[in-house]
Amino acid sequence: MKKTLPAAITFILAAIIALTGCRAVTFLAVAVNMSTMKSYDYTQTMNASMDIMGQSVSMNIKIDGTVIGKGDNMKQHIKQQAEFSGETVTAEIYSNISGGSLNTYTNLNGSWSKASLKMSTSEATSKMNEAYAIFSVIGKDTSIAKGGVENINNVNSTKYTVTIPASAFKSIANMLSGYLTNSIGGSASGISDDIFNNMGDFTFDCYVTPNHYISRLSMDMKDLMNQMINSLLKNLNDMMSQYSPSSTASVLSDIVSSCTLVMDMKNFNTAADFTIPEEALNAPPASSNNITS
Repeated sequence: MKKTLPAAITFILAAIIALTGCRAVTFLAVAVNMSTMKSYDYTQTMNASMDIMGQSVSMNIKIDGTVIGKGDNMKQHIKQQAEFSGETVTAEIYSNISGGSLNTYTNLNGSWSKASLKMSTSEATSKMNEAYAIFSVIGKDTSIAKGGVENINNVNSTKYTVTIPASAFKSIANMLSGYLTNSIGGSASGISDDIFNNMGDFTFDCYVTPNHYISRLSMDMKDLMNQMINSLLKNLNDMMSQYSPSSTASVLSDIVSSCTLVMDMKNFNTAADFTIPEEALNAPPASSNNITS
């Protein structure tokens, strides 16, 4: 759901922090700005290292994106590069909202395809209202430590280290899961429960500009990734045991040695506009059981 997810994440995180302590005024301003901005550019990177059966595996993903407009006028363009232990895959994706659908146009290896997922503007708005409903619960146990000023994309930004409990992080994930599960079909609630039941407090760094925008979100995802993988393998192990009790899937633990996720944002309300190319708009539909075209 490349169209709505980045804005949703930044808005949710901003509003969570807005309810905590003496810095409420600053982060209420952030929440308003991040939810009403008309355009922005962002770069998202994830770098991970894993040790799988004695073999070192690296994964590096970079996404450069531009989001223009709001609601039914929203559109996005991203370029993605993913490197897995030396092998690189690139993709270009456009998306927009039209006629009650989220439309995605993807270019892989020079070949365009398109897909549409039913999602009305009112449904997206309802998700945001649900987020507001849980903010009072989330904010009570959230702690913030104000740090120094750092230069982020040539803008001096104040660093805040934010710590939220697992229960609060689960609430965020559940709110966003409507976007995620609708795109892949089915439900991952059982796996999510395993992850969050064993998860401790979650900490991330948030950098705020003098004009109250988020210039960077930085997260150490190592523990969360390990818990996700272990949970997936546990479910696989349980599933295979039903068919072959004597031969179950082995459960790997802590195979992720490092994993960081950084999202930089800039050019708030001044990002350059773009046009979705005709070859993308006229592309053949992608094949999927969960997506209609």
